[in-house]
Amino acid sequence: MNTRAEKLQARHRQLDLERMKAHNDWPMWPVLPIKKRVKNSSPECAILFADGRPTVIKTGLYALDDLPGKSYAEKFAGLQKQEYPTFEALVADGWEVD
Repeated sequence: MNTRAEKLQARHRQLDLERMKAHNDWPMWPVLPIKKRVKNSSPECAILFADGRPTVIKTGLYALDDLPGKSYAEKFAGLQKQEYPTFEALVADGWEVD
């Protein structure tokens, strides 16, 4: 049987999934700040980029203006990226909307 905490976690994952899929509703489209909680450490911060497959780009949202390049493709060229086959896989890996 699911505990109340497990039910709340499942609901939060579902809400995060819905937010991630709703690109047009992102407040800073085409990017969405996300985080992954790390046990005994600060959360890992990244952004989700709305361009085809779900792509996690390892940078903070406020660092975007300081990155070299004019387009997002130029800005993201030297950054670590992780592509997921689906938003469900991204959420299952522990990423959540920040």
